[in-house]
Amino acid sequence: MLFFGHIGIAAAINEGINYKFKKERIQLQKTGIDKYYLLHYFIISIMATFVDIIDKPMAVYIFPEYHSGRIFCHTIIFNFALIMIGYIFFKKYWSYWILLLSHLLLDFIYDYSFIYNLCYPFLGTFPSSHIAGFHGMVDYVGMILAKIDMIGIIFEFVGFIILCLLIYRDRKRANINANINSNINASSSSKYTLAPTSSK
Repeated sequence: MLFFGHIGIAAAINEGINYKFKKERIQLQKTGIDKYYLLHYFIISIMATFVDIIDKPMAVYIFPEYHSGRIFCHTIIFNFALIMIGYIFFKKYWSYWILLLSHLLLDFIYDYSFIYNLCYPFLGTFPSSHIAGFHGMVDYVGMILAKIDMIGIIFEFVGFIILCLLIYRDRKRANINANINSNINASSSSKYTLAPTSSK
């Protein structure tokens, strides 16, 4: 699973959770529709790819024998622990933390052998490679790109479309809200403007 597949589908999951449970989104405003909607999608992008952001560099510089880049952060134990911490300290926004699991689910759907990474240490250690370090990672990425099939392309396309539609909708809402606030502010200021006094 590549970039847009993870982020777009995570955004759709977050949208469904917010609709079902009326959860609050990350906002920089206390009232009205959030005009900082890009912050919302930035948070989603981080949560949907968080395990890769941590694991990939670790696999290159610290554990080069694990060329896939799916190590400790790709395990059920790590993600459940992180979700519990997020739920305890940021319960209001748990719909973001749950997106960590969406990454694992999509990785598993795309590659069933991921079960060994997912269930570490119960099914043994992580799959290793004879090509270590950065060259091993490049070799692995090349292998993944060569393996991309129609399912992978569909996931990427669907994720990209979902992301574009949601951002377009929120941008449109933010513009409408900005216009409404602008009209309200203009009417309030005109109400309290003093009329000029006529000189005799």
